[in-house]
Amino acid sequence: MAHNKIFFVLPFSVLYLLFFVVCSGAFWFSGESEKKYEADIKAIISDYKKDDCFQVIERVNGFLENKPPAHFKEEAYIYLGSCYEKRNEIDKALDIYGLANALYPENNFFRESLANIYLSAGFFEKALVLFKELIEDEDSSYKARAGLAKSYASLGFYKKARKNFSEALKMSEYKDFALIKEYSRELIRVRYYDDVLAIFKKTSGEFKKDAEVYLILSRVYMYKGKYKESLTYINKAQQISPDRRDMALYGIFLNIMASNYAKALSKINHFTKNNSEDSLVLLARAIVKLKKGNKKESCKILKGISKNKTSFVSQIAAAMLGEESGHRSQVTGHK
Repeated sequence: MAHNKIFFVLPFSVLYLLFFVVCSGAFWFSGESEKKYEADIKAIISDYKKDDCFQVIERVNGFLENKPPAHFKEEAYIYLGSCYEKRNEIDKALDIYGLANALYPENNFFRESLANIYLSAGFFEKALVLFKELIEDEDSSYKARAGLAKSYASLGFYKKARKNFSEALKMSEYKDFALIKEYSRELIRVRYYDDVLAIFKKTSGEFKKDAEVYLILSRVYMYKGKYKESLTYINKAQQISPDRRDMALYGIFLNIMASNYAKALSKINHFTKNNSEDSLVLLARAIVKLKKGNKKESCKILKGISKNKTSFVSQIAAAMLGEESGHRSQVTGHK
């Protein structure tokens, strides 16, 4: 009987010992694996910060083949998707974000990234659905609200767009200058000029050092018919960014609209020192000459522009020549 008892106890002890060894080995292996995964993620992040997306993609793909735990995969997908975006491999980025969004629905990064790609690619309905889902989360960013606003604006729902733009600006405490400028352009497009001015009153002085801001304000006052204020702001814009062609041209035509022909001509002469063949500036010169009564010189310039029949400016020049020719025919009675 004692022999049987010893026989029973011995195997049990052996089994217990084997179980302990296996389990402790498993825990040891798990701890080592955790450290290895952490080191791999740190290397991925390091390459990402260096903008070495080729290396990031290589590392992440190798990392995923080792079947890491879910929380490590979640982080790896963030850098993999972001790198595909940086490389403009949008189809691959969509695949990664779509998979990650299904696996980790509580991580707003993947849903927001998907929504932004859909928005930039023109799939506004898809973007709208995702942004709506995002803003239901109380922890969602103001950028999600801005994305919803942009989606509504792109689909023509301007009232809803304005409501969400305003909410996004409040959430951002009027510190996202790019968002303010984008919303301002949208408001100008639908002729809400006073709303633009109201927004700018809430921004910091640092924001008002931006040339683009002065250009926006110049446009607002131009559309309101206040050319003096408009010219003041476009001049400030040009002082900050003297080499910007669009601002120089805007200033020239604004002076023409304000009947400041001498000032417009001075700006034209300054511009043409380095851009003598710019058709739009030549058109401005032709208009100034016409306004000052020099029709012969104006027609000469217009004929030169109209030779390039493919450009839009040349078509304007041709139309002006046609109008001038028709006007002369009416006055003289000759065709």
